[in-house]
Amino acid sequence: MFTVGRVSGGGIALALTLLLAAPAVAQTPCTNESVRGAYGFAADGTLTVGGRAVSTNEVGRADFDGAGKFSFVATVLIAGQNLVVNGTGAYEVSADCTCTASYTSVAGNGSFDFVVVNGGDGMIYMDTSPLVVMGGTMTKLGGSTCSLVTMTGPYGYGGTGIVSNGTTTASYAEIGRINFDGEGGLTGVFSGSLPGEKTVAKYSGAYKVNEDCTATATYALEGGQTGSIRFVAVNGGASALFTETTGNASFTGAMSKIQAPAPPPVE
Repeated sequence: MFTVGRVSGGGIALALTLLLAAPAVAQTPCTNESVRGAYGFAADGTLTVGGRAVSTNEVGRADFDGAGKFSFVATVLIAGQNLVVNGTGAYEVSADCTCTASYTSVAGNGSFDFVVVNGGDGMIYMDTSPLVVMGGTMTKLGGSTCSLVTMTGPYGYGGTGIVSNGTTTASYAEIGRINFDGEGGLTGVFSGSLPGEKTVAKYSGAYKVNEDCTATATYALEGGQTGSIRFVAVNGGASALFTETTGNASFTGAMSKIQAPAPPPVE
C-alpha cells in the first residue's frame, strides 16, 4: 500500500535532492553493428487497394550484415491471398538506436522505421511504404539452422486480428495452447473471442520447419473447419512469431514455450 501521506516535506525534498544528484547512466550508442544476424519478424495492419483499406499481415526472416545491408523473405497475406516476397535493402542505425531502412522486392520498393531494443536482440518496426499502415516486432533467431525438433513441446500463444465476411469486419482475439511433437504432428486447444461471442475448440494437424527457421502448419478443428499457420522460430525455438488464417479470420501473434516453474528451495 502507498504511504505518501506519511512522508514529511523534508523527506520528499531530501529524496529529490538525492535523485537529482545521482549520476546518469550512460547509454552505449547504437551503430549498424548493433543489428547483425538473423531475425524473425511478424506484423499486421492494412494496405490501401483501389481506395479501400484491406487487412494484411506478414511473417518472415531478415538477415542483417552489421554494415548497413540486409535481405529478407516474407509470406504476406493480403485480402486472404498469400504472397511470398523476397528482397534486399539498406539500413542506417542512429546513435540513439532509432533506425531507417529501404528495400527493393519482387512486389516493389518500400521502407520502414525501427528502434533497436534488448541490446540488439530485438527490434520494433513500422512500415512506412506508401499505402501501407503496418507495425510489428523482430526477434533474433538464436540459432543458425532449424528443424522439426526446434519446435518441440507445449507452447502458449495469443494473437489479435479481424474476421470479415466480405461486407462487415469485426475484431478478433485468440489465446491457446499448442503442442508440437517434434516429428511433424501438432495438437491444440484455443479460446477465440468476437464481440459478444466466445468459442472454445480443439484441433490437430501437421507442421514443417525449414532450415532457415521459417515454418508452416495446417490443422483441422474437431468440427472440420481448417486453418493454416505461418511462423518463424526465434530465441532458439523458445518462442515464435506467427500469422494465422482460419476460415474468414486472420490474426497475428506470438507463442512461447510452456515451462513448469522451478521448485521452491528446500529450507
